[in-house]
Amino acid sequence: MSIDHKKLNAKFEAGRDKAEHDIEAGKGAQVSKVGRTSGNEKLRATRNLYEKKHNVKAIIGSWNLPAKITCGIGAKDCLSYCYALQGRFLFTSVMGVRFRNLLSIATLDDKHKPTCDKGKAATAMRREFLAWVLSEAKGADVSILRLHDSGDFFSQDYVDAMAQAIELVRQDLKNMGVQTSLIPYAYTKAHVLDLAPLKRAGVRIVQSSGGKHDATLNLGLPIARVFSKGEEMQAPWIDGQNEAYKDVLAIDGYMRIGLTYHGTSKEPETLSRRRDLIQITTRKAG
Repeated sequence: MSIDHKKLNAKFEAGRDKAEHDIEAGKGAQVSKVGRTSGNEKLRATRNLYEKKHNVKAIIGSWNLPAKITCGIGAKDCLSYCYALQGRFLFTSVMGVRFRNLLSIATLDDKHKPTCDKGKAATAMRREFLAWVLSEAKGADVSILRLHDSGDFFSQDYVDAMAQAIELVRQDLKNMGVQTSLIPYAYTKAHVLDLAPLKRAGVRIVQSSGGKHDATLNLGLPIARVFSKGEEMQAPWIDGQNEAYKDVLAIDGYMRIGLTYHGTSKEPETLSRRRDLIQITTRKAG
C-alpha cells in the first residue's frame, strides 16, 4: 500500500492546528525545537559511532520540518515512499513540533506553501540552536546537528538564513567561551539551489538522488541513493544504515552512501528501476 496523500493532508491540518494552538497558548520558552535523541535510534547510534571513531565526546540533535510541503524544490518519486510521511511521523504530536519549527521561520499560505523571511528565520534558528547546545553540550567536544530528518531546504531565502544562523551560533559559542565544535549535516534534493552559503558555514551536505534535478548532481561531491530491498550495493557505495556506519558516513563526507528502503508503505517499483544512476556515479567516483 502506497502513501495515502488524502489522509496525509488531514494529518498536516491536524499538525498545523496543534502547532498554532501551542504557539497561542505559549507552551515552552521556545516556539521551535531541536529534537533530542530519546526516540531516534539512528541518531543515538550515529553519536556513539562518531565518538568511538574520533575519540571525542559528542551530543547530537535534529532540526526538522514537515516533509512534502518543504520538499517541493527537488522531491519526486520519494513522495510515494518517504519514511518521514509514514509511521510515527504522522502522530499529531510529532507533526505539531515540525509545524512549530516551520511557523517559527516561515509564513504559510492556505496550501501550506512556506515563504521564508530571512531575518526572522535566522533569528529563530540561532536562538534555538544556541539554546540546544548550551543545554546539552556540557563537556562535549562536538555538537552534531542533523538538519531535516524530515523536510528539506525549501527556498534560497531559507538556505541563506540557515547559513547565517549557523555562523552566528558559532560566534556566540566562541564569545561565551563554550568549547564545542558545531557540526551540522544534511541530505538534500534541493541541490539545484545555491548551497554555497551552507558549505561556507560548515554544513556537511549530501546530495540525495532520485529527485527532479538529478541532471545537476555534482558527481565530485557526496551523493546518497535509496536502494530497493535485496538490491546489492557494490563499491564505492556503502550502506548508510549499516550498524558500523549510520550517519557517520554523511558527517565525515563519504562520497557514495546507500540507504536501503525501510518504510512501512509498499516499496515502489521506481526504486528497482533506478539502475542508470548507480552505474554512472559508480563509474565517475571510482
